[in-house]
Amino acid sequence: LWKLNLNFGNQSSCRLKELGLKQETDPDEPEPEQNQARSQSSAEAEKVDQKGGDEEAEKEPDGVGTSANSEAGAGSDPNRKPSQCDVCGKHFTQSYNMRAHRRIHSGERPYSCQVCGKNFIKYDNMLVHIRTHTGQKPYSCPTCSKRFSQRSNLTFHMRIHIGDKPFTCNTCGKSFTSSGHLTIHRRTHTGERPYLCNVCGKSFSQSGGLSAHRRTHTGERPFTCKVCGKAFTDRRNLAAHARTHTGEKPFSCFCQKGFSQSGKLAAHMRQHREENV
Repeated sequence: LWKLNLNFGNQSSCRLKELGLKQETDPDEPEPEQNQARSQSSAEAEKVDQKGGDEEAEKEPDGVGTSANSEAGAGSDPNRKPSQCDVCGKHFTQSYNMRAHRRIHSGERPYSCQVCGKNFIKYDNMLVHIRTHTGQKPYSCPTCSKRFSQRSNLTFHMRIHIGDKPFTCNTCGKSFTSSGHLTIHRRTHTGERPYLCNVCGKSFSQSGGLSAHRRTHTGERPFTCKVCGKAFTDRRNLAAHARTHTGEKPFSCFCQKGFSQSGKLAAHMRQHREENV
């Protein structure tokens, strides 16, 4: 396996400087859950197949993915294009993207993070992952200055400012800023819950929901109120709690009454329905 040496010492400091990495954390960009094999494979397939992701490390190190096994089948059919997957027939404009795509079928993950041992299909995916350890966020929004570890995340974020929602649900017509958000939304129609808790078996439609749920088993409460110090398992619960300090009530009823939490608004609306029965 190819490994990027990030041992915490003089060697690591030099290597981090070479990569331009620095400490800068932001919990808004969680790493996909490592043990969600089926979902992770699907997500990595999208990363490999879609054009226009992180471009700073597209080409792989010399000698990687060019073995006889990696190229097996490419020349077996004289009518097959050089950048065509011999398993599923998908075409690629670059041969190294095709080699990376083939690893989806073979399960090969030749690039390993030396900090946590997580393995990756593509070299640039490993480099992006390393930023979760270093906190580097090199891509900055020119409108609000929010920073991101991936160029693609910045692209999605900027659509919020310009109102661009190019991904549309073919079931209900709702539009989204990213294909990932559309994928998550579609599960409300299909009922798919691909993220499974390995403790109790409960399933979730989003990896973030599973991550928050796991904390009910571990007792971890990483989100802390800066005003009173109360800790929460979920960021949304912290946001709702913070409104008890600010007095903000963003959820409004047609009767003009405001609420700090959507659940309280829902309970209030039920009272209106009961009154009209």
